[in-house]
Amino acid sequence: MIEASELSISGKLGAEPGFRAVFDPNPLPMLAFDDVTLSFVAVNDAAVEKYGWAREEFFEMTVEDLWVPEDVPLFRSYREERREDLSSGLNKAVPWRHRTRDGKVFSVDSSWHTIPFQGRTAVLLVMVDLTEQKRAEERSRQQASLLDLAADAIMVRDLDQRVLFWNQGAERLYGWSKAEAVGAFIRDLFPNEAERLAAAEAEFRERGVWIGEIEQKNKEG
Repeated sequence: MIEASELSISGKLGAEPGFRAVFDPNPLPMLAFDDVTLSFVAVNDAAVEKYGWAREEFFEMTVEDLWVPEDVPLFRSYREERREDLSSGLNKAVPWRHRTRDGKVFSVDSSWHTIPFQGRTAVLLVMVDLTEQKRAEERSRQQASLLDLAADAIMVRDLDQRVLFWNQGAERLYGWSKAEAVGAFIRDLFPNEAERLAAAEAEFRERGVWIGEIEQKNKEG
């Protein structure tokens, strides 16, 4: 195991300024471990803050200590698969379950990069916390479900007039199914109202809101 005294005071990779300029201040948690012993050889500030262990504690651990125990066999299996990927010049991001010092479990997307370290081979891990992303996606799904159940016709489109969302109320009112409407352009669904829609669009862009009435035809005319 590598002692902390063998590293710089911050536990960074050697004294290479180019690497340290990217590694030290990076907002993403970054760690490097020896590819043979699995002992940590470098940890940036973001990783210390994210995982909760002091930098000195990291140097008494192995990378497997970050994984929840039941996922360690999967980690070992992936390491072997990764060796084959590297021989083909591939490096892919993989989602994992990691744990903090106080036992909190969170999902991460990690990319792996082989780098030289003091005459040996090390692996640099760059982590992205997926937990908040998954929570936001779940909230979006719940909101979409509520909109889909609304009795009123609700549609969402982008600034190019392409339909992004089409609820069940819109299906009942207009006749186009969600599969037909999503991805289509409003101007193609309602060609006879193009001039009125353009006027509403202009007012919306100017004022940020538009409220009014438009005579529209459904799928059957």
